[in-house]
Amino acid sequence: MRPSVPLTIAAMAGVACAEPGDPAPVPPEGSAPGFEILDTAGVEIVENARPPTDSRLGWRVGAQPALSIGEVDGPDPYLLDISDVLRLPDGRIIVADRASRELRAFDTLRVHLATWGGSGEGPGEFTSLVHVDPWPGDSLVARWSQGNRLTVFDSQGNYGRVFGIQDRVRLFVETVLPEGLVLASRSGPSETSPDGHGRALRFYEIRGPEGEPGPSIGSFRGSELYSPPVDDGVMVIRIPFSRDVAGVPWGGGHVLGFMETPAGLRVFQIGEDYILGYATDELGVEYVQLWSLSRAGR
Repeated sequence: MRPSVPLTIAAMAGVACAEPGDPAPVPPEGSAPGFEILDTAGVEIVENARPPTDSRLGWRVGAQPALSIGEVDGPDPYLLDISDVLRLPDGRIIVADRASRELRAFDTLRVHLATWGGSGEGPGEFTSLVHVDPWPGDSLVARWSQGNRLTVFDSQGNYGRVFGIQDRVRLFVETVLPEGLVLASRSGPSETSPDGHGRALRFYEIRGPEGEPGPSIGSFRGSELYSPPVDDGVMVIRIPFSRDVAGVPWGGGHVLGFMETPAGLRVFQIGEDYILGYATDELGVEYVQLWSLSRAGR
């Protein structure tokens, strides 16, 4: 029996979604965000238009972070090089630290509680640390080794097991799904025009909780690329700020509208009443930030 996975693979924008059963709103005419391509002295610039005011939700984000973790100069657990952040159901915040390859747990008062993992090749250690995601039950899973190996821990940081997402060709973990399944992808051939522009093809498939093969999702055009003429070999350049493809879990809802998140905040998780992410100050110091979220007016 093939698993049923609510999944969307699309070009994503900053939108908010409704719960199943909510009435689908009618978007205001012309409310879709647009863009304009300008040419200044031979340099092409793409400007994204702000969504119209009547397309935004009445949701409100706090004026200041409700919680901030990180310091310019302090104990090691508070000196952060953030690759991912996760809030557990009990309120604890887990920070995946790229430099130390550690998972650091903090409570709701920003107190450091524990450090799990670390650099190495032993059980529960990492040679790289990319993401941390929830796993069925009260467990969590850390993605590492360039995104194709996963380590499972329980809620107290005790090592459970490690499994890989690998095949005859290299696979990359796109996201971890709530059911304990994994969305993986692999590169395909690029479709290149005579002028050197093209898009890479990516093939998507579901993997099981031990990394075993599952159903195919299909193939989609991914990053936009440019291959300039070179005398020897091949050069491929990924075009910045261009179209791409993303795979995300989708709960079967529908788009409600747009909302603005705090300036400079890279969002990792949105809960019922909070937004979790990280920001960088003028000195380059990274901070985990938790912002309150009120969904009044939806």
